[in-house]
Amino acid sequence: MKLPVKNILFIFILVLLFGCTTEKNTSLTRTYHNITSKYNIFFNGNESFKRGVEKAEKSIVDNYTRILPVFYYSDESVAQTITSDMDRALAKATKVITLHSITAKPDLKKGPVTQKQRDFYNKKEYNKWIDNNLLLMGKSYVYKREFYLALETLRKLIIDFPGEPSRYEALIWMARAYNEMKEYRESERILMLLETDQELPKKLKSDLYVTYGDLYNKQQNYEKAYPYFEKALKYTRKKKPALRYTYILAQLYEETGNHNKASRKYREVIKMNPPYEMTFNAKINMAGTFRSGAEDEKTIRSELRKMLKDEKNKDYLDQVYYAFGDLEMKVGNEDKAIEYYKLSVLNSLSNLYQKGQTYLTLGDYYYNKKDYTVAQAYYDSSLQNLTQDYEKYPELELKTASLTGLVENMRTYELEDSLQMLASLPEQQRLNIVDKIIAEVIQKEEEEKKLASEEQMDNQYAYMMANQGLQRGMQSEEAGKWYFYNLNAKSFGQPEFKMKWGQRKLEDHWRRKNKQSLEVFDNQSAQSNGQDSVSQAPVPVLNTKSREYYLQNIPLTDSMMTKSHEKLADALFNLGVIYRTELRDNDKSVESFEELVKRYPESNFTIDSYYN
Repeated sequence: MKLPVKNILFIFILVLLFGCTTEKNTSLTRTYHNITSKYNIFFNGNESFKRGVEKAEKSIVDNYTRILPVFYYSDESVAQTITSDMDRALAKATKVITLHSITAKPDLKKGPVTQKQRDFYNKKEYNKWIDNNLLLMGKSYVYKREFYLALETLRKLIIDFPGEPSRYEALIWMARAYNEMKEYRESERILMLLETDQELPKKLKSDLYVTYGDLYNKQQNYEKAYPYFEKALKYTRKKKPALRYTYILAQLYEETGNHNKASRKYREVIKMNPPYEMTFNAKINMAGTFRSGAEDEKTIRSELRKMLKDEKNKDYLDQVYYAFGDLEMKVGNEDKAIEYYKLSVLNSLSNLYQKGQTYLTLGDYYYNKKDYTVAQAYYDSSLQNLTQDYEKYPELELKTASLTGLVENMRTYELEDSLQMLASLPEQQRLNIVDKIIAEVIQKEEEEKKLASEEQMDNQYAYMMANQGLQRGMQSEEAGKWYFYNLNAKSFGQPEFKMKWGQRKLEDHWRRKNKQSLEVFDNQSAQSNGQDSVSQAPVPVLNTKSREYYLQNIPLTDSMMTKSHEKLADALFNLGVIYRTELRDNDKSVESFEELVKRYPESNFTIDSYYN
């Protein structure tokens, strides 16, 4: 920033006459230190602070599936990005306070003293830019997430400059620091005082109300939060914050079930011409706010179709299909909704959160239908894609564990029941059933081979198209690096591995789909070392297209039948307990216990079954 020539000459004369001393408090020394503080140091420090704020804004990748954070510094990763800029701002502010603070008293004129002169004489600080630099320090500390230092600095400003307008902004930033520290009572106390203060500058009302909204938003008290965002928008003049507050307000309305208001706010966002990603998500969320019977169903369908056709949305097709699924579910087309949800999963290339959310929605659907086996599979897939910071992750993890136990016992029950049924049949009839199963296995294998071949071709084509530029980048950017140090190569190889092999546990012989044969081979090897061949257990038949494979587990002897009954009774009791205590499905629980008592009235489980 260039100063006029006359100002430069004036400062030069002051320097010659008085130097940089702060021990003298005259009109000339005050003028010199004020000008130097403002134009030379504070200006540069404030510019550094603004650069840091811009970096914070650019470094954040907003997750539109959650309510957006009001302030960028709420993301802990931001502090690392902007450290150098905020440190420079702090250094400049500290320099002003250290070198240019004037605390020496001026000479008091002889004769009568006015109240204005007396007030001036009693001031603690005579450089009028010290409070601005304290405020700059406090804000910089908040962005660095050093909240105790921020509070200490801002508190000093408020105590030393009680009559300055800067104290209002300092109080607002103190409330923001308390919000980040989850000291919500302290924050609310400050904000309540400011809200009732008639002298609060009008230009700070937007900051006050949005801080109030952030206070309740952080506590998930959305009903209290959105009125303050409405108030903040009335005083917000800049486009960027107005756009963000409007989007957050729409999300809050949606979260609290005010779907009509949410839809209107999303429309406002779109009209404000935001960045494309926000426009896209606003349109998706508008579809999410639709309720059966609303007049805009055709409009929403038309908009979603356009989004499917738009080339810019090729990376967001999973979200569009998910929105279509929600729309169909709301109008009662459940089968169509399930189709769209499955298309969403198939088109989830990189957005693992959306994939996890879609699996979760499918799991909830089948869970509510009491189709627990299918629900368990979808919940398990959801867990693999969602991260532990997902707000309902512990609940999902617990439900998945319960369903996994349920499904395991259900399979045991069904298997033992079927084997006992087969054991009760005449031999020829039993063989006929086994032959029919073998024929179905052969047919299913042929169909799976055909489908797998087609799917592999489709995946390879899609993968090739999605990554056609990546190989060039690998060769040019990180050529010569060993594979596992080459981030580009890893990012290319990992999806390819999953596409070909699926989600595989880290273990020996991971390529094998059915490890039973390998386990048997290992067991045989262990037994052959140090054991007589006579004591070895019979080797299971592993060919799924042979009669022996199915006949070997049928309980045709008394001891095998006894063991089968024990497994079945145990599974029935476990099913009843899981239904009752974990899934709260009393009907299914009673059904399992009654079946257990009916089949095994003299078992060890009878008394417990009656109790349950």
